[in-house]
Amino acid sequence: MRVSVTKSAIQLAILSTASLVLSLGFQVAVAALFGASSDLDAFWIALALPKAIVDSVHLGLLTIVFILIFNEPQSEEGKDVHGELASSVVSAVLAATLVLIPVLMLTAPVLTTWTGRGLDPEHLTQAARMLRLLSLMLLPSAVAGTFAGILHAHRRFVPFALGRVLSVAAQLLVLFVAVVSLGLHLSALVWSTLAGSVVLLLCCLPGFLRTGFRYRPMLRWRRPQERAIFDVALAIVAFSMLDRLNQAIDRFVASFGDAGSISALEFGWRFEIPIVQVVSMSVALPTLALMAAQAGRMQRAALRTTMTESLQLMTLLVVPMIGFLVVLREPLTSLWFERGAFSEESARLVASLLPFMGVMFLMRAFSTVTVYGLLALGKLRFLLSVLSVEVLMNACLNALLFPRLGLRGVVLATAISMTLGSLWIARGLSKSLHVSFTSFTGELGRPLVASLSSVLSLAVVVQVSGVAWIGGTHLARALDLAAMGAAFGLGHLLIATGFRLVDLRLGTGVPRLLLGDARAD
Repeated sequence: MRVSVTKSAIQLAILSTASLVLSLGFQVAVAALFGASSDLDAFWIALALPKAIVDSVHLGLLTIVFILIFNEPQSEEGKDVHGELASSVVSAVLAATLVLIPVLMLTAPVLTTWTGRGLDPEHLTQAARMLRLLSLMLLPSAVAGTFAGILHAHRRFVPFALGRVLSVAAQLLVLFVAVVSLGLHLSALVWSTLAGSVVLLLCCLPGFLRTGFRYRPMLRWRRPQERAIFDVALAIVAFSMLDRLNQAIDRFVASFGDAGSISALEFGWRFEIPIVQVVSMSVALPTLALMAAQAGRMQRAALRTTMTESLQLMTLLVVPMIGFLVVLREPLTSLWFERGAFSEESARLVASLLPFMGVMFLMRAFSTVTVYGLLALGKLRFLLSVLSVEVLMNACLNALLFPRLGLRGVVLATAISMTLGSLWIARGLSKSLHVSFTSFTGELGRPLVASLSSVLSLAVVVQVSGVAWIGGTHLARALDLAAMGAAFGLGHLLIATGFRLVDLRLGTGVPRLLLGDARAD
């Protein structure tokens, strides 16, 4: 099992690299073309709700629900039970999406006022106009999410990974054509976003057809199994929306700050892209499928093992990556954003947010595994309670810290609330697995020490040598940072090997990375 989890994680990490590079390129293009401005603030306000629905429901909820459905033990009623349940979920999501699109179009002015009240009337009107167009992305994303969820339930991750690559490539192409050739401004971002959702759908279609799933229009919830699935779906929707409320609160508060404050937050959050695409989802997706099957068969010992090894792998991958981002935040921010319309002052503002954002990224990364574990165990009410308290705490801390610390106070408030919420979730998970919280977190001791040793070593080197030697041009800076990243990665690998956490073995001429036993002597 240890090899299967690690192998799946490595495969998905490799497949996600191209998507990562293109996603970073897209953010660089947006920063260079529009900078941190009030106009771009209006776009982020317009995009927030459709993107939350797409990420949380279409590309999040459906994957989780389909994995739970197809890992349920087959009943005596026949082989079509899973297909009927899945078809009912698809029907419900499509029906809700078709209702939601006109609702968003009609209520766009009210919604943008609620979420970005601090913007001036002109930009609120602009945001409402963009929200009406962006609501159209919900239909192709709902279908693409259906395809992706069923593919993931069958443990076929390649089509969706390829779709992400091509969809971001399409966004880049449409953005440049619309801005350079057609002379469009913010509307270019809207059309590129719509194009990306359509391309993702088309890329997932061939792989979906090969799964053999047959959709039948139905909406049934009379049987206990069907009602249980719909209860899970509704609870996950509520959970996802509560999770997104933290960002909504941050945007709302930032809208009362200086022009470009929302954009600074958004560009800071984009540093999470490497963690989400290469690490978190590459560990979480294969882990969820295993955990769902083990929870369904009441294999608590196997579930604990899967959870422990997934968190160990997450620690070895995520902590060094976040540490690298935080220690070298100023040259990285300058390299990534400081060009075109994005000023040096804006780049420094984004860099100043990254230490607190690093804590947020870490908590979110670990939560992808712990939350999936609680979902597999059916602890939905507990999750909703924790997220509700976390959101309220974030709102109160924002009200307290924003007047004193400005935008940094917004990020600090979220970091504190997410840390406390993540610890609460981890304690609840350990209790559900019938293991002490100390023992549960103790399994992460050696991976955490190894990762922190790597980060502290990097910090000492940077403190001694400084960053003035890093190249002045973007190309020279990129080469220097890439060399530092490669050296840091190799050093971390050697440190982890010294802790007997990682073994590099050569079998049949092909290098294999195996997660070692953290408890080895």
